[in-house]
Amino acid sequence: MNLKRSTCFAVLGLVFLLQGGEDYNFFMIADTHLGTAESFCTDPKADRKHRTRKDIHRADKAMPHFKALFANIAATADSKTKFIIEGGDLIEGCARSEAVHKEVIADALNLMKQYFKFPIYMVKGNHEAAGIGGEAAYQAVLLPEIAKYAGVEQLKAANYTIRQDRDFFIFLDYSSPNWYEFLETELKSLKEKPRWLFVVIHPPLLPTTGFRKYALRAIQLLSQYNGILLCGHHHANTVTRYERDGKKVVQMTVTTILQPVPAVRMRMKETETNIQQYKAEYRKKAELKEKSFVRPFDLHWAPYLTDYRKFSGLGYARIYVSDDEVALEYHGADLKSCMKVTLMSKK
Repeated sequence: MNLKRSTCFAVLGLVFLLQGGEDYNFFMIADTHLGTAESFCTDPKADRKHRTRKDIHRADKAMPHFKALFANIAATADSKTKFIIEGGDLIEGCARSEAVHKEVIADALNLMKQYFKFPIYMVKGNHEAAGIGGEAAYQAVLLPEIAKYAGVEQLKAANYTIRQDRDFFIFLDYSSPNWYEFLETELKSLKEKPRWLFVVIHPPLLPTTGFRKYALRAIQLLSQYNGILLCGHHHANTVTRYERDGKKVVQMTVTTILQPVPAVRMRMKETETNIQQYKAEYRKKAELKEKSFVRPFDLHWAPYLTDYRKFSGLGYARIYVSDDEVALEYHGADLKSCMKVTLMSKK
């Protein structure tokens, strides 16, 4: 009886592997910087890092665009849509007080919940906790909400994982000192290789001048799984490819920062970019920002960057997952334009 049962389970497991996993899709937004101009701290006596200029991120004036975009996401979701990822900088931060900061977070969460009836998975950006009382407000209001969607009782930082069918998603809090340790531990704990591995972190890792030691180690680790990085922070829509010894990492960034802008800037379109030109421009920027980064960039990143594509415009991403590939669609906030890219393929 036990032998028959074991044989049955083995056959079922083989059938599952042969059939592959389910096809599904999910959405991603990043850098919404929600808030109102009235909530920002403009007190000249306050520390500079706690203040925000009056003329930037006027999300209150852009609110009709946000609502139209969120409504479009909700309307185009289908039975295969599983969740939405918010890639950090949900709010602008830099509020006048901890109490106001809490109100801004609550308002942003309520806005998303109004439109998104599927799970909302979030990571921490550099703005959520910025400003007077920002960290306390983040810990009190936003982190418990992240934990709830993650299905855990409590989080000390926004490091967590979810599974979707045979795929594995790792969400990382770049501001926590142990984000790389968490990534390494979770990958070591896997009993079998996932169909697709996704890692969500606010700032891009490919390449980066920030925490470069761990960023490079993370890229090398993710390449063992042909990993897919989902990021924000740069306020740009980009796809960057890295390949070394036949092992790959692809990184995408998305931007949803809808300050009042001309309609033409909401349209998604591809910007012509030569990979050699991109490497040269990045090297130049790195030298201006941090000269010590140039040599590591030339040795460890530049030789293995195989492609870079940039898309002007503002909006959201929709990602389609199947056995054969992970495909990306960038949708413009004009609600008309769309650009398609294959992120990773097994063909």
